[in-house]
Amino acid sequence: MAAPTPPATPTARAPRLCKDGCGQVVVGSPGRRYLPGHAWNAARGIDPAEFAPADLERFYGFIRLADNGRCWAWTGPRNEDGYGRIWFGTRKLSAHRVMWALVHGVLHGID
Repeated sequence: MAAPTPPATPTARAPRLCKDGCGQVVVGSPGRRYLPGHAWNAARGIDPAEFAPADLERFYGFIRLADNGRCWAWTGPRNEDGYGRIWFGTRKLSAHRVMWALVHGVLHGID
């Protein structure tokens, strides 16, 4: 009589890496593809030269200058954390990142 074969050991899965290319391991829900705070649109940089004039006009239309003349308030759509969001072409971007790129030039993505 032959000896029984031991049950097969489960094979280890390869770790899931963040899809933005940062190389960090994603933990949590099997459907999660990004680390908290990382996003698909953050992986790409923002180049103001790519903005259409109509997009810029719409962007500036969501900014209201406060009575003190120093604060710029975002009046457009916001995400669940309160950050301003706006579509530029096919990309949904954070308003503060767009403004940074407009003031300082190209905002590089995650390398």
